[in-house]
Amino acid sequence: QQRNFRRYKLLKWWAQSFLPGVPRIVCGFRDDSGIVHYLETFKTMEIPNIIKADSSSQWNPSVCVNFCDQFLTHVKKVVQEDDHRVVYLFTWRPNSPVTHTVHRDSQYCFLPDWYIQAFETHT
Repeated sequence: QQRNFRRYKLLKWWAQSFLPGVPRIVCGFRDDSGIVHYLETFKTMEIPNIIKADSSSQWNPSVCVNFCDQFLTHVKKVVQEDDHRVVYLFTWRPNSPVTHTVHRDSQYCFLPDWYIQAFETHT
C-alpha cells in the first residue's frame, strides 16, 4: 500500500498542488471501511524528496513539468477555434504521441446553453 501511495497518490497530489502553488496537502488515511484513523500533512515542495528516498518509486518531477509544458504548447497549436460547441479531445498513451480529435455539437460538450447565455450577457 505504501508503494502504491507514493507512486500514484503522491504524484497526483503533487501535480495538482505544485502548479497553483498549494503549499501543503493534508492526507487522511482510512481503513477498508472508509474510517479515517490519522492525518498526515505533506509539504508540496518536499514530496519529490520523499519519493527519491523510496527507491521503488520511479517518478521525477522534472519529467512531469516538462510533459505538461510540451502538452500545453501542443494544445495552443491545435486549438484554433473558440467555440463552446467545439470540444478538443486529447489522448495520450505511454510511449506514444499525444493525439486529438475535434468534436462539434457532440456528447462531449458540457457547458449548458443557459450558462453560455448568462456568461455572454455579463461580458
